[in-house]
Amino acid sequence: MSTLIPSISAKCLSFMPQFVLQELGEKGLARTFNAAGLPLRFLESRDGYIPEQATVTFIQEAARTLGHDQLGLLLSPFVSVSAYGAWGSYVLSAPTLGIALSRVLKVMPYHANNDRASLRCYGQTVRFSYQFALRDHKSYYSITHVTVAALLDIMMQYLGHRWVPAMILVDIPKPAEAEIVEDKYGCPVQFNADELAIVFSAEELKAKNKAPWPFDKTTVHDIARERASGPPGGLVEMVREILFQQMIDNDTGLDNTARMLDMGTRRLQRNLEREGTSFRQLSNNVTMQRATELLGLPGETVSSVAAELGYSSPTNFSRAFNKETGQPPGLLLCK
Repeated sequence: MSTLIPSISAKCLSFMPQFVLQELGEKGLARTFNAAGLPLRFLESRDGYIPEQATVTFIQEAARTLGHDQLGLLLSPFVSVSAYGAWGSYVLSAPTLGIALSRVLKVMPYHANNDRASLRCYGQTVRFSYQFALRDHKSYYSITHVTVAALLDIMMQYLGHRWVPAMILVDIPKPAEAEIVEDKYGCPVQFNADELAIVFSAEELKAKNKAPWPFDKTTVHDIARERASGPPGGLVEMVREILFQQMIDNDTGLDNTARMLDMGTRRLQRNLEREGTSFRQLSNNVTMQRATELLGLPGETVSSVAAELGYSSPTNFSRAFNKETGQPPGLLLCK
């Protein structure tokens, strides 16, 4: 059975790339994206799923370059669930906070394949908690504050931007500058907790949406259509997802794929061999699937698709397509 690769919607990056661009400039953003194996187009368009490893590497590299231990706190204003596409619209369009948080639990599998959220009542107190799959990663300190920012963003949609929780629990060691963290959140923060959670009054679950959300007709089916079948599970599915993302930029490559997965190229190739395939085989398969999609567009020709996919000539493309699919590409052209 294929090993589960923790993956998450690329939309989780929210507006963080814009922050890195603002602080480090274009070259700094390019270096940060490159370290994580992410395409530069993610500055504006973030479709599909990425390994959670790429997300934490992006934050880790930004922190290293900026030389700032509290990067998570700096990033928090740039975290917005409204940037999460249909997923965010569905959650933030709920009539009350209680329903919004229940929706988070319901549609979590569309957001990340190995993260967990829970909502638990203790008398008059409620805990809304989130468990990130890569809790042992060295940049988890920053991830913690980014996650807290996302949870608070949801709750402030209903309780107002001046609202503060009764307490925030974080499963990270207490830093020397703990008072900076408490000043940021405006409430007590308990470090070394068993979980990451927002603690608040059960009465606040009844709070109504403060601002009419423009996409109040968003449904679970809209999320399913936007995010297809949800996050990829095993290694082969994750590599295919990465290759499709790279295909848009015509920049497929073993090195970048391995970097996104935090693996060496040889290790990735060995792991794929155990799954009964190879990087080249997956790359060819994805390329021909993309070719099939392009051939079905009005106005496309065999020559234009060959050029789009980086083939040196239409003949070489036709030969490769016929070998992979068993038919010439001209048969698929939109009439």
